[in-house]
Amino acid sequence: MLALVSIATSPGLPGLIGLLALSGMVVTDANALLSLVEESRREGMDARTAVIEGGRRLRPLLTTPVATILALIPMTLGVGGRGGFLSTSPAAIVPLPCGRLVARQRSDGRGRVTGTTRGGPVAKQAPKKPRAASKTAAKDKARTAAELERLTPRKLTREQLIEALNDDLAWEYQALIQYVQHAAAISGAQYDAIKAELIVHSNEEHAHAVSLADQIDFLGGVPGVDVYEAHISPDADKMLEQDLDGELDAITRYRERIAQAEMLQEYGLRRALEDILIIEEEHARDLQDALGL
Repeated sequence: MLALVSIATSPGLPGLIGLLALSGMVVTDANALLSLVEESRREGMDARTAVIEGGRRLRPLLTTPVATILALIPMTLGVGGRGGFLSTSPAAIVPLPCGRLVARQRSDGRGRVTGTTRGGPVAKQAPKKPRAASKTAAKDKARTAAELERLTPRKLTREQLIEALNDDLAWEYQALIQYVQHAAAISGAQYDAIKAELIVHSNEEHAHAVSLADQIDFLGGVPGVDVYEAHISPDADKMLEQDLDGELDAITRYRERIAQAEMLQEYGLRRALEDILIIEEEHARDLQDALGL
């Protein structure tokens, strides 16, 4: 403005626009400088050192208004004739972002890079080094991986799935025979209720065997006739424990088999196995109740 007065030139509309733009930038840069000084004070610097430290950022802060002044001179003087305001607009548009970019990227010498915003500089913390995992965390991770490996079902081919289903069928034959023998051999008034349940269990195990045989045949296999050895005992509670162990083993096997059927997209087989699993879980609950578990 003083330069215009010295040459007896009226600023006009372009000059006033430039003056307003420059005033806003001066205020923003002043806020940035003050915020930097305040930040240094919060970090423990005394006032004098903080001001000196902030003064070292004066050069990038002055870049913006200087670039703005140089860019707005053509607009103020109307260089380019009547169309001076529009024709010289690129001269103002290009230097301004350059000056702001210089001011935004500056290091404060303490391992950070600060960027200015309308409210002042914003400190960006340098990335922290990752902490080394503790031995306990490493053990937990290894244990979790081992559990996942144990619980993840083995992926089988169709032929291997048929073989596994025939193994399940052999266990169903065993459970059927074992329940029949236990239901007949168990004695005592306190076992009357569970004796009736064992007979029901034997019938349901027979139904499971029929269902498995049908699924094996549907998959192109041949249902087997092998049977695992049944467990017997003269002690009633031992009988029930043997039956419970068999049911818990069956639950584990059928959960794995359901996942394997899902992998091979055998959805009909999966549904049949899910129905079997539901009954096996009911058997386990009946036996646990009888044993007082």
